[in-house]
Amino acid sequence: MVITRKIGAVVASAVLSIGMFSSITSASTIGNGQPEKTRIQLAAAENLYTKEDLIKKFRKAFPNQFDFLAVGDFQMNSAHIYPDDETVRYDLYFTKNVNGKRLFGSVGFIGNNMEIENFYY
Repeated sequence: MVITRKIGAVVASAVLSIGMFSSITSASTIGNGQPEKTRIQLAAAENLYTKEDLIKKFRKAFPNQFDFLAVGDFQMNSAHIYPDDETVRYDLYFTKNVNGKRLFGSVGFIGNNMEIENFYY
């Protein structure tokens, strides 16, 4: 009986040790992943474009595809740049519930011509 308890304690200790090790390893980052770029947010006074300007540009790029979105469905981040690239970027997000499903997306604009850099829907 005493031997069974000692073996049980050793097994339980080993299981707990492995459990702690696996949680530490799963929290580590992937070695070949790209480090995240640091964004520098510009002051609101430096914003050349408004939310309405970005919505117009968005609707021009995707005519008749997102007519169900109202101005209130959009949110805009202030302008930002990256330390290694001084090009000004703007992000526009949208969210709306349609037929019980949540639709969302984002579009990133870049440069003076406000070209689309990225789009997600």
